[in-house]
Amino acid sequence: RAITERSWAAMFARARSRARSSARMRLLLSFILSSLSNGLLPHRQRPLGSVVFLRHGATDWTERRTFTGWADPDISRTGAQQAATAALALKESGFIFDVVYTSVLKRAVHSTWLVLKELQQIHIEVHKDWRLNERSYGGITGQTVEQAIERHGAETVASWRRSFDARPPGYEQGQPYNPFADERYLRWQGRGGRVSRVLPPDSESLEDVARRTKPLWASGIAREVREGKSVLVVAHGNSIRTMMQAIDDVADEDAATLEVPVGIPIVYRFAQVDGKLTPQAPDAVAECLADFAPGRPPCVSADFLAGEAALAKAFLESRRASLDRYGLGGDRASGGLDGFGELVVPAGSLPGLEENAGSYFRHEGGGGAEEEG
Repeated sequence: RAITERSWAAMFARARSRARSSARMRLLLSFILSSLSNGLLPHRQRPLGSVVFLRHGATDWTERRTFTGWADPDISRTGAQQAATAALALKESGFIFDVVYTSVLKRAVHSTWLVLKELQQIHIEVHKDWRLNERSYGGITGQTVEQAIERHGAETVASWRRSFDARPPGYEQGQPYNPFADERYLRWQGRGGRVSRVLPPDSESLEDVARRTKPLWASGIAREVREGKSVLVVAHGNSIRTMMQAIDDVADEDAATLEVPVGIPIVYRFAQVDGKLTPQAPDAVAECLADFAPGRPPCVSADFLAGEAALAKAFLESRRASLDRYGLGGDRASGGLDGFGELVVPAGSLPGLEENAGSYFRHEGGGGAEEEG
């Protein structure tokens, strides 16, 4: 009996000792984590990733000056060449991507295929999301500029370009290109695998597009950047425009003047400032800000991967096509800039391999096999 009591006493003593050790370990771990979060102990921070925006290649509708929106034409030969040119610029600049985001419209998806094939990166993860679709033009989808002006008036059509919150009329019953019965929206499968129905917009303003791209940026693309990933986003003029607006904090009244040239990769790199992703502006942006005056397009904190001549041509074509689409083409000799003042083209750049090949998972010991959250 005495032996049994001593055995029980020893067992309880060992249990108390283990409990005290466990409590001390918990306190030590708590102190270490608290010190790391407060910057009291040195620790290695994961570098932030980057985002490259690319506007899809042209379609035959582009040549016909037709409002496309959520209609689904494929890219033309010209569009395929534009995608190939963009891929070459990315290849020469050494970009290695970890993940791609694109819309569900075939002109963006096809452009994505061509770029990844040229880069020999067809194996990487691609997320197709309807929130990256082009602005919905509702009742004028499929109409040419001339048809829209004849029906609604030149000033009304022009207001849809100048205004941040003006919408074209909604779809009419039986109208072609109406996406409401499209299977891809009736059974939308999100990134987590959940199937739900998406209600396509009847018509959209630029403000409406910003409202749907903002959560995708915050919960998807920006999260990837914080994880150190290199992200490619192949989308449309207006969906890219609204994300550039958010990144560079461009005022609503200036958002329409942001130009998104076709086939020119637009590169954003970031720093973490007060817990917020802040774009790291290239030197050319400081020059732009120094020369900034009211009425000029806003300066953006991005590198455009093209030589100066090619970039100037792409910007001018983008501005002309955009204004022509709304009957604002004006005098071709002056670049067709009625109502938007001077066209300011940023300096082009073709950065070297070392700066762009960096990805946390490939060059900083992450191994590339970390599972997605």
